[in-house]
Amino acid sequence: PDLIVDEEELSNSLFVQKIEAIDPCFIEEQCVSGYGTREILRFTTKLANIGDKDFFLGPPPSQEDIDDYPEWEWDPCHGHPHYESYTEYVLYDEEQNELPMGFKNGFCVMDFDCSATGETPKYSCANQGITAGCTDVYDRSLDCQWIDITDLPEGKYTLVVRINWERRPDALGNHELNYNNNWAKVCLDLRRDGLGDAFVIRVDPCEGITDCKGEIFGPAVADCKGECEGPALKGDIQEDLELNAADVDLYLKEVLKENIEINQCTDLNGDSILSIIDAALLQFCIDNVDPINNEFCEFPFALESATDTATISLGAINYDEKYVDLNIYNATTDLSAFQLSLKGIDVSNVKLITENADTSNIDLQFRNQLITGLFKDGASLSKRNQTEPFLRVYYGFTTSLEICLSDKNEGINSNRAKIQMNTTDDCYEAFSSVATLDRKNAIQVFPNPFSTQTTFYFNNISRNEPLQLEIYNLKGQTIFQSEVDGIEAFKFERNGLERGIYIYQIKTERQTIFSGKLFAN
Repeated sequence: PDLIVDEEELSNSLFVQKIEAIDPCFIEEQCVSGYGTREILRFTTKLANIGDKDFFLGPPPSQEDIDDYPEWEWDPCHGHPHYESYTEYVLYDEEQNELPMGFKNGFCVMDFDCSATGETPKYSCANQGITAGCTDVYDRSLDCQWIDITDLPEGKYTLVVRINWERRPDALGNHELNYNNNWAKVCLDLRRDGLGDAFVIRVDPCEGITDCKGEIFGPAVADCKGECEGPALKGDIQEDLELNAADVDLYLKEVLKENIEINQCTDLNGDSILSIIDAALLQFCIDNVDPINNEFCEFPFALESATDTATISLGAINYDEKYVDLNIYNATTDLSAFQLSLKGIDVSNVKLITENADTSNIDLQFRNQLITGLFKDGASLSKRNQTEPFLRVYYGFTTSLEICLSDKNEGINSNRAKIQMNTTDDCYEAFSSVATLDRKNAIQVFPNPFSTQTTFYFNNISRNEPLQLEIYNLKGQTIFQSEVDGIEAFKFERNGLERGIYIYQIKTERQTIFSGKLFAN
């Protein structure tokens, strides 16, 4: 056999269309990158077998037998198998970088047209293959016969359709006569009109995409470090040439420290931001191990849903035990991982308190005001059509007058789609009303930053209990404390204190009523 892609048919069949992506199978099969209104570039794929032997695949396996046929993958959405590595649609930018979008198609490999040879078509969806001299056609009217271009900026792109790109033999062990013709391409200039709607202009001539060895449409690819056919793996943050749980754990730690290096090897969804989303995508990869067809480990992977939302709000607060509960409303989606940030407290512990999830299958971590939660082994926080408490956050000390939710939050569901994480704008006072403060001028520290000494000024505080000043380093260790009850100002001497950031608190015997940061130059 010898398979080719008809480049003229591809080039002449292009058109842009808007669709409403409401079918969850579009997400599951990676046909679109999000729900709602999507802009798609439709095209027809025409494939021909110009060899002197049939390309034979045979009857597709049943769901029960699918594990014995590694070239096939079961599609749970439509209830039939797909032949892997048949056709793939790929988009490249002007620098020949493969973009995190595209689709694989192979649900029915058949004789669509044999008029060129006069042969009677003999292959169908029940017994798949392409007779020598016949063609198979995927018309542009079919679902998923497109590339999702919704989020693409204007610019030059190359659409490539490739067939049998992994150079596999057919079911009879026959290799193709020639693998250098398994590609077709069309160069595009993507533009947007005054309403922001996309349209494309074909660009000629269209140069071929070369692999890292300089071969046009060759199979060699550079690894994420740029080495041609190198061993580096995307997601292998430990650089031990394996993707495992230790990589996920290190991702979580680095995300919390907010200083992980962002590069082609670490950014798994291509958004130039390192977050719980990247760690979750790697966890999906590890939880779905398939040594032959593990699409869960193909990075970058970018999928976002505008209609799947979870709303986080403040729940109960306990000033004596120093915790605040977070509520969740997630009627439209489950939640496989989340990243939350609070303002006004330094987190000391977190606990999952919902009955809607298996607490043994979640990895909860925290640092300062940031919290991450990652479910494992396919577990998730399932959909619930009501608001309920789901997370209890303990804190060691407060850092401002109010405890609020930040709007910098992330979430991903079991379809690997980034969801919309909304937060309410309600806040709690950081202290109960044991002492009444004029919030604007209750405590003033001047100078701050300071070199040798600074002065605390206590204004407009109605003292119902004796007050004490305490100063901590960022490890939570007490470095200074003094009674300040009944005075209007207190002078603090540096006395060898190391340069850095410190936390000061004004406290009663029962609780903290004011916190702030102190900067030593």
